[in-house]
Amino acid sequence: MCVRAHRSLVYLVIAGAILVRVCTAQIHVGTIRGVFHDETRGVLEGVRVTLDNAISGYHRSTLSSADGGFVFHNVPFGAYTIRAESPRFQVFSETVSVRSNVPLEIQVQFKLSPLTEDILVVPVRELVEKDSSSMHVTVDASFIERQPGAAPSRGLQPLISTLPGWTSDDGGLLHIRGTDDEILYVVDGIPILDRLDTRFSAPVNPQMIRSMELITGDIPAEYGNRLGAVVVVQSKSGIETPSFGSVQVGGGNFRNGEISLESGVKFSEKLGVFVAAASSGSHRFLDPPGIRNFGNAGGTGQLNLRLDWRPSTHDTFLFHLWNGLSRFRVANSAEQAEEGNRQKARLRNDSQSVIWQHVWSSNSVSNLAVYRRSFSSRVAPGPRDSPFMVTQDRTHGRQGLIGNFSHQRRGHTLKFGMEGVRTTPRETFSYAVTDDEEAEELGFTAAARSFVPGRPFEFAGRRTFGQVSGFAQDFFSPFKNFTLSLGLRYDYSHQLISAQHWSPRIGGVYYSPRLKAAFRGSFNRLFAPPPVENLLVSASEQARRLSPLADAGGGYTPIKPGTVSAYEVGCAHDVLGFARLDLDYYWRSFVNFGDPNVFFSTTIIFPNSVARGGVHGLDVRLDVPERRGWSGYVSYNNQNIYQIGPINGGLFLTAELSRFGPGVRFIPDQDQRNSGSLSISYHHRKSGAWASFAGAHESGTPLDIEEGEADRLTDQLRRQGVEPDAVVDLKTGRVKPRTLLNFSTGMGLLRKERLSVSVQFDIQNLANRLFAYNVGNPFSGTHFGYPRLYSARLKLTF
Repeated sequence: MCVRAHRSLVYLVIAGAILVRVCTAQIHVGTIRGVFHDETRGVLEGVRVTLDNAISGYHRSTLSSADGGFVFHNVPFGAYTIRAESPRFQVFSETVSVRSNVPLEIQVQFKLSPLTEDILVVPVRELVEKDSSSMHVTVDASFIERQPGAAPSRGLQPLISTLPGWTSDDGGLLHIRGTDDEILYVVDGIPILDRLDTRFSAPVNPQMIRSMELITGDIPAEYGNRLGAVVVVQSKSGIETPSFGSVQVGGGNFRNGEISLESGVKFSEKLGVFVAAASSGSHRFLDPPGIRNFGNAGGTGQLNLRLDWRPSTHDTFLFHLWNGLSRFRVANSAEQAEEGNRQKARLRNDSQSVIWQHVWSSNSVSNLAVYRRSFSSRVAPGPRDSPFMVTQDRTHGRQGLIGNFSHQRRGHTLKFGMEGVRTTPRETFSYAVTDDEEAEELGFTAAARSFVPGRPFEFAGRRTFGQVSGFAQDFFSPFKNFTLSLGLRYDYSHQLISAQHWSPRIGGVYYSPRLKAAFRGSFNRLFAPPPVENLLVSASEQARRLSPLADAGGGYTPIKPGTVSAYEVGCAHDVLGFARLDLDYYWRSFVNFGDPNVFFSTTIIFPNSVARGGVHGLDVRLDVPERRGWSGYVSYNNQNIYQIGPINGGLFLTAELSRFGPGVRFIPDQDQRNSGSLSISYHHRKSGAWASFAGAHESGTPLDIEEGEADRLTDQLRRQGVEPDAVVDLKTGRVKPRTLLNFSTGMGLLRKERLSVSVQFDIQNLANRLFAYNVGNPFSGTHFGYPRLYSARLKLTF
């Protein structure tokens, strides 16, 4: 073990040395700057310039300085309309595309307005990105801040689940392109390789997000270690706006409540800080295993701090701090409540990072970042837990050094980078059966029931892992209206087993001016080491002895990294300048398909992998940007997922897993054939009042029960006080479809120059629809969704 630890450290040091030498974090934002001149080449001060994206709602505004210059920092990648107005001059408007950290320079020469001009010509909004081969959605803070709920700091996963191709599960778990929570979050250029759902950590606070880009197709080579999608988060900055502060208080039924604070302080043009903090509580903290919501109380607290320092025009330093804490009781079923179960959990995460960006020339930019992150989880049993008691104390830390170098030359946007990560997991886990009869009824094998309070199952272990990655990518247009995105990534991962992989990324897009449509296609190879959470237990000798698949050739082999071959074709079309229509057809084939399993009704999840599998599907989305106050979108996804055994890893104590042996094809628990969402909003600009109606539909997950198990399943539901026909369809073998409707409205109560007060009211699940995320599934168990929720929020901004 010591030799392996030293080897991992050597890998990290080598990567760090290379990075420092080239003086090159994958910051997915750019800079737009320029100078305004008149026809005599004199500079123009005080010109109002705006930057807008009609689809996402992104909006920025500034004035040119005494030297005629203007600058927009921290601009998310995408297409924008830049517009400038000055008295006596014609309006300037141009579409620009930000695809690199290299600053985009714009020189604007205003022309005098004709004396007879009395008509203002407004340029047509560009709704289609002509040079993007990625399937991606950008969400702006203006949309994020209006999401419903009494505790908006816990609303990131519900927000993402409404976007095209995404489906939701209990506990904030998300599925995309056939994968189970295979999401790479990138916050201010720093990748988060860890799970961020309710069971594992305090979530990323949406209130600190300035913009968010979700990439599901043609993922750039700079991103790795996950097989599903990338969520790129650009946090708010105190240097971009005048100093401000806000306090928000929210409350709702089930004792849902939150108080949050935001503050941005601009000390100078070179220094600014932004802080966001939130504390929330709820008596419906988790999605419970029964409809009566027993013992389901908990709360979270978190702090985000970002400091921007620009000591010169060529250098930018970004410091980021993130701390989170969750404490909650694990929700009980009716039987567990009667027995007096009182299982408790405590989660903690903290992160610190520093990024240095240096502009070498007008064509070259480098980024260098170092970060540290840790996650911990403690689960403590109650004295009367039944039919088993479980204890967990788990923590892991990551230390990383990442960097890249971007350069533009002869129409090519080149980017190179490397990354080194050291990971140190430590795990202790134990369980003991306290009621043998109930455990046998749950399906525990005789071997699993042999562990009792005086002689429990116990595991303790620690390891040191390492990984080194490198990438190169190019973005260019070989001929008019055709753009290529090419990349190659290399990963070497040393965990319980070592593996290396080359991942090509190829994408192309052709824009037809006549059709106002962009036709795109891509091929990506993706590579992902197993998740580190509970990995040591899953691969242990103790777990191997309990696996019902051990004799069939599965269940105990150390989990290998997963790989995916991902193909996609699609089209984005400007519909008469009124809306944008996106269509994407995708198909993917997996090897070592990650599909973790929940340890019965606890919050403990063990990683495992299925030998292989695949998915194919169709995404459709229609976006209508704001026009006369009205805006909206509608999306639809159809997909089909399959997996082929055997299963490796995990901690399975029941014999039912034996049917997933080698060569057995089955439908996984994340398969939902049809899903969709819609939203219609109205914003009255003059008064600030707004209203939004939204809906989401999901067709239901598989039950995955064998013949003769239907009666047992229906009996279990009735004991929970649920009529089986209300939540399951035994004929189709699936959980019943659910359609949830939400309504939100808000308005400004007071609007002054330095003080404003606003209020928001929400109703979620308007029809009070009873629904379940899953029922009796061997991987995910049983969890019920929320009933009608009422909430209100009051916000004071100064």
